[in-house]
Amino acid sequence: MKKIFFMLFLLFLTTLTAYAEELRPIDAVLVLDVSRSMRTADPNRISRDAMNLFIDMLTEGRDRVAIIAYAGNVEKYIELSEINREEKKYFINNLPYASWTDHGVGLTKAIEMLTIPIDNTRQGIIIFLTDGNMNVNPASTRTNEIAQQEVYIAMQTAYEYNIPIHTIGLNFDGNLALAYIDNIAQATGGFSFETAAAEDIPYIIESFFVEMVSIPQYVVENVQKPPMQFRTFTKNDFFDENRNIPVIGAAAILTILAVFLVKTLTGKKRVFTGRLVFEKTTKNLIEYGSYTTLSKLLGAGTPFGSVILTPSPTAPSHLPQLLIKCKNPRIKLTKGFIEQDLFKGVSISLGTEVTIETEDEQIRFTYSQ
Repeated sequence: MKKIFFMLFLLFLTTLTAYAEELRPIDAVLVLDVSRSMRTADPNRISRDAMNLFIDMLTEGRDRVAIIAYAGNVEKYIELSEINREEKKYFINNLPYASWTDHGVGLTKAIEMLTIPIDNTRQGIIIFLTDGNMNVNPASTRTNEIAQQEVYIAMQTAYEYNIPIHTIGLNFDGNLALAYIDNIAQATGGFSFETAAAEDIPYIIESFFVEMVSIPQYVVENVQKPPMQFRTFTKNDFFDENRNIPVIGAAAILTILAVFLVKTLTGKKRVFTGRLVFEKTTKNLIEYGSYTTLSKLLGAGTPFGSVILTPSPTAPSHLPQLLIKCKNPRIKLTKGFIEQDLFKGVSISLGTEVTIETEDEQIRFTYSQ
């Protein structure tokens, strides 16, 4: 057993070295909304926790990070530089609040940091943390419309340079402009998350990094202003030198591959059994291994993209069950005429029909053989 473990460990290190050579170093810009509305949208300052955790996942000596704090103006910032965790975290943890909200100034500054000049040897990404609500100072020369136009220009530039904007929406007070931040992320090939609790942060950051490692399928939705084309990145694109696919530091890869190695050594990996029968289509779950989302199954445009599907880890192998989870409180699941708690997760057995819905849309499907 020791000899097998040693051989697998050598294989693991060889794979990690080869994998790291394919990765572009990261240039990350963290853009934080410090407007006064964030006091109620994020009273526990969990946005700072997310930024600190993200910095911990980057690789010193390889990746770089910048931080922008904005409200009505860019209030404070650190230029793109080598990772100094103590310095960056001290800066983040001591940012004050300020008046008004102008997303245009924050995203414009982030784009400038990554494109003037552009460095094609590095992968630029933006992490945008906000409640999504625009409120420009009426006494200034700017307006909400001007600020919004700058947001569109930033989105267009990010799209053209393959710089994904990943959004984290803070929603403690229930006033998050979710559709707004979703659109920014989807239009630039980024991910969009929503949270109101500190315990969500590791889940968000873990999902963020795992998705980038596991051959992500980005779908960019059509945006009216400016016009952007549909794009889908697939397995063949992931190591293509002509595409700037978001990547992560070696520390994150090491952690994920280590978990994979432990699972390989200690037990059989649980995968999906069965299929989902929707009203208009059927999806064979075995194609998706041990994890997928409704957005991958149903494609772009579904309002249920944040619904996660995994095989239930507690079900007997001869009685498979599907575990359905979602952190978005707007999405509800009904099973047998009873509304279930998607936040904690709902297990369904073969033959079970469920309905997932928002205020405006719903889908029904059956879990079957």
